[in-house]
Order: sequence, then structure tokens, then C-alpha cells
Amino acid sequence: MRSIIPFFVILSITALLIAPVSAQYDTYPTVIVNYREIRMVPEDFSFLSMQAPPFSSEVTLSNLLSSNNTFFWEPLGNYNATFVQEPDVSTFTVVQVNNSGFFQTIVGLSSDNQTLKWVRHLDTTIASNFTVVVEEAIDFFADEDRYWGLCEEIVVLPGSLVNLDDEYIWRFKFHLVAESQRWTLLFDTSGSLLTYHATTIPCACCDNSLPVIILGGVILAVVIFGIYSLKYGAPGK
Repeated sequence: MRSIIPFFVILSITALLIAPVSAQYDTYPTVIVNYREIRMVPEDFSFLSMQAPPFSSEVTLSNLLSSNNTFFWEPLGNYNATFVQEPDVSTFTVVQVNNSGFFQTIVGLSSDNQTLKWVRHLDTTIASNFTVVVEEAIDFFADEDRYWGLCEEIVVLPGSLVNLDDEYIWRFKFHLVAESQRWTLLFDTSGSLLTYHATTIPCACCDNSLPVIILGGVILAVVIFGIYSLKYGAPGK
């Protein structure tokens, strides 16, 4: 019986360390694209609202950000709704994804980001190819026996914004949790992979909450050991 107690102490500490991480991942929304499951990690929109006040003051834009389907945003710089450069506009794009498909809104502001000029939607012929591009992105990992993990971005960008000749490109970012890697994949509108790269990132539990988790594990171990000692006596006696 005594030899089993340390095992339960270790098991309890491990569970305490892993549980918050697993719970965090489980809270992310899941989208099904042609039977493929993608767990989305919504971006923080507070910085967007600070950088561009109309996103909090204009009803159309604030409603867009508050939607449960809204996940990603990206500054585009001086481009119009068809991704042609336009010097007097500051453009942002906001992405919504659900089981019905992909929807990207392009918002044109004044050059100082203080005034809303127009709201447009991505060309439907480009957005309609969403399923094909998603399949290619997931198959890229599946073919290498990797799990694509968490999706941190899906967005259509002007090719020139990422130094490519294509008029439009799809950019995907995935966090492969098991491998502690973030992968960025770029596709053209037909779904052909253009380029990709991966970087190593800290594990999800290696943040400022780790000392608190470890302290909790130590306390749990002490409590279990105390109960054991009271009931069975100190080890070696």
C-alpha cells in the first residue's frame, strides 16, 4: 500500500499541471470543413479597437467584432477592397468562419484610422474556394503524420503584402501543440502551396501561471502525504 502512495502523488501533480492546458484548448470553438475538424483560436480584438477607433464607435464594425463567428483580423495598409494600392486609405480585414464557410470583410478607414470610409466583402469567387484551400492545408500536415492542432489564422491577403506576385494569397497559421511549433502556410487561390515555414514556440503551460500550478501541486502532495502519515504512520516505522 505504501509503495502505491507516491504513484498517486505524482499522478495527481501531473493531472494538476495538464488539466488547465487541456481545459483551455477545449474552450476554443470548432469548425467542420468537409468533415475536417479545425479548432479556432480567436485573436484579441482589443488592440484593433485601440488602433482604429471606428471598430468600437461604428455599430456595423462593433457588431462584426462581437459576432461569435469572428476570429481573425489583419491590417492591410494602403489597399482598396480589390487589393489595389490606394494611398489615402488605411485598410483592415476581419475574418469570420463557421460551418457554412468563410467570410472576409474589408474595412477602409481614413489614413489616420479615425473615420470609416467604406465596408466591403472579399470577392465571392475567392472566398468560395475556402474548402479546397483548407483541405490542402490539413492534408499538408496529415501527409507528414502531424496533427494540425490549433488554427490561429486564416486570411486572404494581397500577394504584394507578403512579397509574392500573386494578386491574392491565403495565409494559414497553425499551432501544433504536441510539437510546440507554429506553422505558417501560404497558398494561391487555387489551393496550391506557395511557401511555408515553422518556428518553435514555448509550450502552452510555460507561462506566468506555471509557478501557481506548481505550488498547487506541492500543496496537494503535502496534503496526500500528511493523510498517509496519519493513517499509516511515518515511512520506515
